[in-house]
Amino acid sequence: MASSVIGSSKIGGSGNCVKSKSYSPKRRICSVEIQITAANLRFAPAQIAVKPGEMVRFVVTNTDSYLHNFVGQDQEAGIPSLNLPGNTTQTVTWTAPNAEGTYPALCTLHPGMSLTITVKD
Repeated sequence: MASSVIGSSKIGGSGNCVKSKSYSPKRRICSVEIQITAANLRFAPAQIAVKPGEMVRFVVTNTDSYLHNFVGQDQEAGIPSLNLPGNTTQTVTWTAPNAEGTYPALCTLHPGMSLTITVKD
């Protein structure tokens, strides 16, 4: 499953995501894991690409000593929100919409701290 995702690695069975051909509500199937760093009032990478309907596990690390958050700006995309206390790592699982599009996420505490998630086949 090739994916043009910046800062990602394939995963096969940790946390809430397991690679499996069968689905049950207790087992979430993830095709990619994306590492995001919040540092110096920026998210890196600033652009991410995933495929429609793809299950994504975001691993967000705040290397700053102060609070950030990670908030999706498009309600239809359903990007979950995270609070990111200083010097912590949080994870969240998200299923990309089936519709192609560009979906912004940002830190509402720090203007200009944002990233773009592009859903495209």
